[in-house]
Amino acid sequence: MTMEMINLVIRCFDMAAPAAFPIVLCIPPALREEAERLVSEQPPVHPAWSKVQQRGKHYSLRTSSIEDLEELADWAYSWLTEPSKPLNKPQRQAFQTVISRACKHVHLRKLGGSHYQAIAWKASASC
Repeated sequence: MTMEMINLVIRCFDMAAPAAFPIVLCIPPALREEAERLVSEQPPVHPAWSKVQQRGKHYSLRTSSIEDLEELADWAYSWLTEPSKPLNKPQRQAFQTVISRACKHVHLRKLGGSHYQAIAWKASASC
């Protein structure tokens, strides 16, 4: 078995281990327009966006899936590195906040210049 295959097996094992309880990740109000656009797309870009719900001014994702947290972190990071339109300071800070919140629950690895990949759950909620 090659080292690459061993890493793949470990990654699959870590991703299969669900969180002890559902994680709620809040998307800040500064990103409301972008979140609404993705939530309303049919079919959803990623299954995570069908789990996002609006609660007052905020959108939040309630999940036990590492792939869902990876999707939100990847979405935020790709906006920071390759924005579709110019970002103002509150939007930039809000995208950084989404990444930070995802980072509290999963180990993230940069993939190329503008993407993140979740590689494992964190043992405790620390960044």
